[in-house]
This record gives sequence, structure tokens and C-alpha cells, in this order.
Amino acid sequence: MLDKRQFTILALSGAVAGVAACSPTVKVAFDKPLEINANLNANIHIKLDAELQKLLQQNPNLF
Repeated sequence: MLDKRQFTILALSGAVAGVAACSPTVKVAFDKPLEINANLNANIHIKLDAELQKLLQQNPNLF
């Protein structure tokens, strides 16, 4: 015979198995392969005035 503790463990494991078996699933199907178009344009424009350009030419190791 099963004692109270064994019966509780058995009942809980059965409940967990039952809930896991009935969990809903969602399936997504595509007719053709999924295509992702990503246009990445990273244009960085640095405008330096004439005085700063001259300073950089005189001291090339500033940065």
C-alpha cells in the first residue's frame, strides 16, 4: 500500500505530466524562406575649420 507521502508524490508527478502534455503550442509556417533586408548606412562627416586642420597638421600625434 502507498502511504500518504508516496501518494502525494505520485499525484503531483501525474498532475505535472498532465499539465505538460496539454500545454498549447504555436507553429508558424512560411511558404518561402524569410528574407530580412537591412540597409545600414553610417556616413560620418567631420567638418574642421581651417585653424583646427592646421593645428592637426602641426601636431600629428594629438590623438
